[in-house]
Amino acid sequence: MVKRFDASDAVASLLAVPVQSTHHVLDIEGGDRVSGIRPVNELMQWENGGYFVLRPEIFDYMREGEELVPHALERLMPSGRVIAQRYKGFWRAADTFKDRAELEQLYYSARCPWMLWDANRTGGSLAPALIS
Repeated sequence: MVKRFDASDAVASLLAVPVQSTHHVLDIEGGDRVSGIRPVNELMQWENGGYFVLRPEIFDYMREGEELVPHALERLMPSGRVIAQRYKGFWRAADTFKDRAELEQLYYSARCPWMLWDANRTGGSLAPALIS
């Protein structure tokens, strides 16, 4: 991620991951007739994975009391200097109690694809590379 960022003229790079939702979206016709049901993750939308590589210039776009996302990045986007690095490997949010419980269950069952340094927990697998 850092190598690709360094090769670009971008000021900001963020990790983009497929939507992790287990919800489904509905196709509705005629006002109330359901004509299709699809998992959200099949929509090929990408969400902010929460990892960033930034140049010091990012501070030129930040304002007191605002957040990097969306405020500073929205100011920077028109210049074309925000890039996303798509990643389809293991990624999970750790924002909620449910997220933590799922990650702990993976940890205690020794299925930890994020622990690249421990082949006993990853099954000896390496994380997939960022999608170019």
